[in-house]
Amino acid sequence: MKNLFWLICLVVIVGLMQNTTLVNIAGVKPNLILVLLLFFIPLTANFYEYLVLLLVAGSVLNLGGSFNGNVVVLLVALVFAYLIHRRLLWAKYFNNLILIALSTALFYVLSSPSFIYENWDIVLREIIYNLILGSVLILLLFPSGHRQALGRAA
Repeated sequence: MKNLFWLICLVVIVGLMQNTTLVNIAGVKPNLILVLLLFFIPLTANFYEYLVLLLVAGSVLNLGGSFNGNVVVLLVALVFAYLIHRRLLWAKYFNNLILIALSTALFYVLSSPSFIYENWDIVLREIIYNLILGSVLILLLFPSGHRQALGRAA
């Protein structure tokens, strides 16, 4: 439960950052909350803890008060990632990267398929940006014991 508290705190901080332009590079804004919540999948004890994190993220991303369908699509993509993460057979690090790419693509497929067609380069750059952030997150959180993060999936 103590672990969940700190995960929630990180989700709130990153969710607030997501609502800014702090990490906007060359017109591409990464999906920070997606990368963070995908990273948290193996750190949560069960689906209910993960669901709490998703609800907190959805609440923080909807601070404006109006309903945002993209937030729902993001949460659906993250639930999908949670359901398939244990079925991936590669090392955890590569599983995470695969989930980042798939979830980012799924987000755009569900929220705005025409955006992919018209702006495929932006979508591709965002996927690459998210993959880089996911890699950096793993290397920052497991600097000396990164072998644990790179090990085989359980």
